[in-house]
Amino acid sequence: MNITPSTLLKKKSDIRHRTIDNEGIIMCQNSADIIAVNAVGSRILELIDGHKTIDDCLAILVNEFDVEPLQLQQDCLDFILDLMQNDILELA
Repeated sequence: MNITPSTLLKKKSDIRHRTIDNEGIIMCQNSADIIAVNAVGSRILELIDGHKTIDDCLAILVNEFDVEPLQLQQDCLDFILDLMQNDILELA
């Protein structure tokens, strides 16, 4: 899957996400899988709403976390691709 900074993404309809004590929990209702993610991963999931581009999300994240912009971009894209391969995210 080829994604660009202008790509719009959303969570699939069977995905639920909750943040508990700065950690994120992803629940896949169809498969009953539960995945734990760190604070950055949880925030990414909060921001992916079908209306913000990946670039929009990165602009918000770079102001919220102490991280180099290029490192954030690479880590974020890797995480998003992983979520897409695991049927958690889809194109909006």
